[in-house]
Amino acid sequence: MRYFISMGCADMWVFDEQERAPSEQLRYQFETISLMPQHEQDVIRELFNAMIIKNQVAGAMAGVAPVAAKEES
Repeated sequence: MRYFISMGCADMWVFDEQERAPSEQLRYQFETISLMPQHEQDVIRELFNAMIIKNQVAGAMAGVAPVAAKEES
């Protein structure tokens, strides 16, 4: 693990290049998406963002649900 590479991106400060790289399948999909028209890339980006938020909310709710159940008891 590398600690400081440059003053650019926080990911680059903590992780080596390959530690945060996408899988080969995702890399191929990203390359394919980059060849699509911009408006289609925008739609895909919005889908990614929605799925990321959905996952984050589900994770946050999973952490809150047991606490709420204990308070009701």
